[in-house]
Amino acid sequence: MKTKNTKNFKDPVVIYKDLNLNHQILNENKGKVGVYCFTNTKNGKTYIGSSCNLRRRFYDYFNLNTLRARRHRIIIYNALLKYGYSNFTLEILEYCNESNLLERETHYIRLLNPSYNILKQGGSLLGFKHSQATLAKMRTRKHNEATREKMRLIRLGRKLSEATLLKLRGQKRSEISREKMRLARLGRSHSAVTLSKLRGRS
Repeated sequence: MKTKNTKNFKDPVVIYKDLNLNHQILNENKGKVGVYCFTNTKNGKTYIGSSCNLRRRFYDYFNLNTLRARRHRIIIYNALLKYGYSNFTLEILEYCNESNLLERETHYIRLLNPSYNILKQGGSLLGFKHSQATLAKMRTRKHNEATREKMRLIRLGRKLSEATLLKLRGQKRSEISREKMRLARLGRSHSAVTLSKLRGRS
């Protein structure tokens, strides 16, 4: 493993040099809690992660459907797909207790400065920033949700009974009736005769 700072670094507990032996990796880590490291043997880049259930976490890494579905959000998934399992090693840096898991993960992230890690603290979004494209999508989604909500409220006003609207809004029956009539007229053009009569009332 290439490291930026090897001070206070202990040797890995287990090193798996062949990730194609995934059944062995899954079986040996069943029910275990710990911190792990993937190393790309082609370029030396690393990724550090942790889990309170290593077997379940590793199962995601060995599931191609999971990798493909999340490749644009998780860098290590994309790297595994690009370079293949044969160009990665997996090291169990430490088995530990669930109570200090994130503390130990953070320790190794700061010690080894892994290239594939976006987050610089275990189990935290600290230091993570969305890309401009992601932010634009989020703004669009928010706008669409607001628009849908407005449409829902308009439909609600048209469909609900007078009694239900009265209960929801606490308005007088006559006000509810006028509101329903107003909603019914939305989008409908008045005839010239009607307009003339309406002008005559003002």
